[in-house]
Amino acid sequence: MVYCQSCEHYGTWSLSEAETIASAKVKRYLQKRKGSSQLLQVFSNK
Repeated sequence: MVYCQSCEHYGTWSLSEAETIASAKVKRYLQKRKGSSQLLQVFSNK
């Protein structure tokens, strides 16, 4: 699940009052060296 943090808790790790984001897609990359990266995983909220 991907959550949108409440503006009231900006800058903290709190997920109080956070809402889920429908159809969100998150991609995680690994930076191997300057200017080069590799896609590791794609997560989807479908």
